[in-house]
Amino acid sequence: MIFALLSRAIGPAAALAIGAVVSAGLIVNASSIFAVRLVVDAGLLVIVLASMALGRPFTLQYARRQMPQQYWTSPRFLRANTIIASAWAVAFLIMVIAEAAVVFISGLPEMLGIIAVVAALAGGVGFTLWYPSTQA
Repeated sequence: MIFALLSRAIGPAAALAIGAVVSAGLIVNASSIFAVRLVVDAGLLVIVLASMALGRPFTLQYARRQMPQQYWTSPRFLRANTIIASAWAVAFLIMVIAEAAVVFISGLPEMLGIIAVVAALAGGVGFTLWYPSTQA
């Protein structure tokens, strides 16, 4: 609900940024960068899921910059954006799981968390770049 209001007032990208900052600000006594990232990425995951639940995937703002306005209301356009937003939700979920593992499992090498986060981000970006080409 808050994301929807922010998104309408200032746009989805700015709303995501504010969500990240607020999430980071909620951390008290964070002992590591992984703890900070865990809270931020969990917040971003919630925002992405909320945008999808409200029927306005956060990717719409970016997709509209690349597509003529005549397509913006088409079910196919919305579905493609929902699928891309879902890929980002999966990426954030992987990041949250990896970061939580590093924070809460004693002795787990941080490098495993770093690899998982980088792989999740690369997957999100790669899918975002690839998927539209399958819809032509």
